[in-house]
Amino acid sequence: MKFYLYTYGKKKGASVGRDCNLHSYRFCDDRTCSQFCRTKDSRTSRPGTFETVYRNDETILTMGAAGNQRIIEIGIKEGVLKVDGETDKIVFELESQSVYSEPGRAISDGNIIVLTEQRSGFNLVTLTRNYSSNYDLKFDGNDIVKVISSASTSYRLTILNEGVGTDSRIVLNMSVV
Repeated sequence: MKFYLYTYGKKKGASVGRDCNLHSYRFCDDRTCSQFCRTKDSRTSRPGTFETVYRNDETILTMGAAGNQRIIEIGIKEGVLKVDGETDKIVFELESQSVYSEPGRAISDGNIIVLTEQRSGFNLVTLTRNYSSNYDLKFDGNDIVKVISSASTSYRLTILNEGVGTDSRIVLNMSVV
C-alpha cells in the first residue's frame, strides 16, 4: 500500500527512505510510514500537535509495575484530545484544510489509526489508539470520557498504574493536574 500526502486535494508523492520527521529513527518509506512523516504542515511536524498521541502511547506502553506514575506535559494548540474510559481509547481530533490520509479510509501508523473525513470546508483528522485489549483506562477513577480542549498553556496529564484489575487488564488512572 502506498501512502501519499494530499494537500488541498492534490496528490504529492513522497520520497522513499528519507529520515522521518515524526519518528526518532530512519525507517520511512511508502510501505511503512504514513504521510505524517512527510507533511509540511507545521501543526503536525514533530514536536507538533499530533505528537501528543504518540508520546502518550509511548508513556503508557512503558509504565512498568503497579504504583508507577508518569506526568506528561501536553500542549494542544488546535484540536481536542479525548480520554475515553468507556471504550479504553485515546482519540485526537483536528479540523484541517489538509488531508492526511485517503479520505474515508482508516490507515495504521504503528499502533495509531489515522482517519481523514471530508466535511464541508475542512477535513476532520482523527488519530485513535485502542488500549482495550491490555489496559482499562480511567479518568479521575471513573470510566468516563474526558475531553481536553486546545489551550494557550500546557496541561499536565498524570498517568498512574493501579495494577491488574478484576478483568486481568492493567488499570491506568489519568487526571489533569
